[in-house]
Amino acid sequence: YIGELHIEGEITQSPSATSSYDQQWLLARVKEMKNDANNKGILLYVDTPGGSSYATDEMYTALQEYKKATKRPVYAYIASEGASGGYYISCAADRIIMNRDGWAGSIGVTSGTIYDLTGLMKKLGIKSNTIHAGKNKTMGSYTQPLTRQQKKILQGLIDDAYDRFVGIVAE
Repeated sequence: YIGELHIEGEITQSPSATSSYDQQWLLARVKEMKNDANNKGILLYVDTPGGSSYATDEMYTALQEYKKATKRPVYAYIASEGASGGYYISCAADRIIMNRDGWAGSIGVTSGTIYDLTGLMKKLGIKSNTIHAGKNKTMGSYTQPLTRQQKKILQGLIDDAYDRFVGIVAE
């Protein structure tokens, strides 16, 4: 048999009420098929805008390990959307197939928006106190602006993830 796995909805590490994607279930199925001599390959049905870079890379890595251990093929079918993490996971496949009206790509990484509400809080007379230890522990809090060093740290993390993504696509 050829196992069919659906990579649908927002790719997340933990199940979400807003997405049908279930990372732990999918990883368990990949492991199960890796250990099943009756399995002859995997077909990924991909229809996702992407999501967590951690979860995406974890799934990509599991599929690569499956291929290396079994020498069996993985194919990806991108339905209407295989963007960002969906495209990243699809790159584990030996071949990607898609409808001509499907969307694939969106190669990039974002940490999401970090809001600085300090000006508004000052205008409204709102003060905040955060008890913390560690120079950058509150990095990204909307109650304080990012420092130049914090912006550099976050940009470095994003750049590393982006470089890995581009390398995987290029390979």
